[in-house]
Amino acid sequence: MIFRFFKVPKHKSFDFKPRFYDPEKEEQDIKASRADRIRSGGADGAKARIKGGFRRSFNEESSYRKEQMRRANIRLFMIIAVLLVLTYFLLKVNLPGLMQLLGSDKGTS
Repeated sequence: MIFRFFKVPKHKSFDFKPRFYDPEKEEQDIKASRADRIRSGGADGAKARIKGGFRRSFNEESSYRKEQMRRANIRLFMIIAVLLVLTYFLLKVNLPGLMQLLGSDKGTS
């Protein structure tokens, strides 16, 4: 009878089942389940209809909001540019007199 001092481990086997993800099929399943909930009526159907309505209106208004934001940003840029130009001309015209006024006050003190 031979005794083993060291036990040799056996290889491990895994039961791996590959899964495939199909985004089109996933989206189709989601739409089908949503349509079934809407058709079923009751409280769940009403919730699904309201939720879908909000989602559709948000997506439709998204381009409108983007256009409004773009216009607002352009308007803000124009206002800032006009204010900078006005400030430049006011300082250019009034700065020599202001500096002379401040300079003469220092000499009399």
